[in-house]
Amino acid sequence: MKRAISTLSWTLAALLVAGLTTSSPGNHAGVFSADAVAADHFEASKAGAEVLAAGGNAADAAAATMLALGVVNPASSGLGGGGFALYYRAADRSVSFLDFRERAPRAADPTMFEVQGERADGPANAPSQLGGLAAGVPGEAAGIEALVTRFGKLALREVIAPALRLAQEGFPVSEALARMGSAFDVQLAKDDLMSTWDLRSETVLKRPGLARVLRAFADHGAGVIYGGVIGQEMVSSVRRHGGIMTLDDLRAYRVRNREPIEANAFGYRWTTAPPPSAGGFTMVQSLSILEKAVGDEPSYGAPLLHAMAESWKGPFLDRQSYFGDPDFVIIPIDGMLDPHRIERRAELAAREGAQPASAYELPVEWGRKHTKTPD
Repeated sequence: MKRAISTLSWTLAALLVAGLTTSSPGNHAGVFSADAVAADHFEASKAGAEVLAAGGNAADAAAATMLALGVVNPASSGLGGGGFALYYRAADRSVSFLDFRERAPRAADPTMFEVQGERADGPANAPSQLGGLAAGVPGEAAGIEALVTRFGKLALREVIAPALRLAQEGFPVSEALARMGSAFDVQLAKDDLMSTWDLRSETVLKRPGLARVLRAFADHGAGVIYGGVIGQEMVSSVRRHGGIMTLDDLRAYRVRNREPIEANAFGYRWTTAPPPSAGGFTMVQSLSILEKAVGDEPSYGAPLLHAMAESWKGPFLDRQSYFGDPDFVIIPIDGMLDPHRIERRAELAAREGAQPASAYELPVEWGRKHTKTPD
């Protein structure tokens, strides 16, 4: 495939998956012939590479990287949160998707964040952002255990080891962590634990409390977090700060196996995350629109970039209108990917000049009512 599509795929990955780009496709830290690990902190990337060197595979490295990132850059990862894992196994070319996002406690209701009264100082102070109500039932520990036991080659203890070492021995505070500490200094000052952290850049931060949790995780598996002593302490803390999580919420948590979304565009097989993630669908639909708008071998330049920008408008409208948690709502993926809707949006994307977003607003029923692209 021509360089245009290579550049296109890189750009889509940067903009749609990462959310921003800070370098051009030609800028890189090195050329890697066997394997590479990329995270938003050097120590986290190093943890994943260490596990690969010890005989682990991609699943082991991803888990080790997540855990280490939760130690050194807690705004990016952590055992109190959750995530998704899309895993490709070369042996049989199968793709699996694990959903271990955090979930709402059973006692949650539509009005739970409509709390009146005085707000805390500083940014991110709404009830959905600060305090016990902001805490969801965590999924990361269960997801890491599922990733390692289902796909990995190493023992869970070996995968946890780099993160445990960082928590015990300490690590230099990064500029990003220092900036986070400065931005949220008012909230951190009110927290019993984080108020003790010295978040000046390059100071060494140790996290003995997290080390204790990681050691228990390594020794006893995720069960210690979902019902053991760690889980009991978590629930007690959440409820002490006004939350509604219970030990039953933790015990009921399960990792979901979901079917990935697949599409063929520009000569490639694209496999990505299904709902409740919306980014994967946005990418797949925009690629389908773009291929019809510019052809399967376009030249890189302004027309392609214009069509690319236009191709995002319809998918983001669908994202706003139809997406939710598939455990609770029906998401009409097939209707949103209806060929007639794709063709209509491709026709608009191919026109000169920016089109109003409203032009792309086609209900899912639209495709079933049209056998050809309307004028």
